[in-house]
Amino acid sequence: MTQVDIINQVLGIAVDSPLYQVRQFREKVVKGTQDSYDALFSDKLTVPLTWRYAVAVFSSRLVGSIEFEQHYRALAEQSGLSAEALDLIVAGEFNQLEDKALTEVLRFTQKLSLKPVEGDKDAVLTLKKAGIATHDIVALSQLIAFLSYQLRLAAGLKAMAKLV
Repeated sequence: MTQVDIINQVLGIAVDSPLYQVRQFREKVVKGTQDSYDALFSDKLTVPLTWRYAVAVFSSRLVGSIEFEQHYRALAEQSGLSAEALDLIVAGEFNQLEDKALTEVLRFTQKLSLKPVEGDKDAVLTLKKAGIATHDIVALSQLIAFLSYQLRLAAGLKAMAKLV
């Protein structure tokens, strides 16, 4: 497969490893996962890229995925998010961020990630009150769902790597 595979790249899964071969068994899933990553971090979305990377850093931190936290943090810094803001996000102290809309986005991320039932109408209305457009709320929800999948997949692959 010639397409970049961010999961293999971040986890250091070598092409000649048994784990790589296991992943290739369902090549269309590997491709679909990468296509989703590419779409959710493309410049075609109107959600600020810094917000998307902040969500990814925070999501990675919530589940303890050090490799992906580092990956997304580097991209967040490249996109212009300050190290100070990232430190607050990683520490879960995002209420101290100057960008109050981003604070609400991170609260929403926490709800959907840890207690999805709280990602209800009130949570969405809070984002709307923060000035976030409906189509951006949908995109953020899709991003959070994708990250949940990606990070769980990565955790599963790390566990499998110990067995193969």
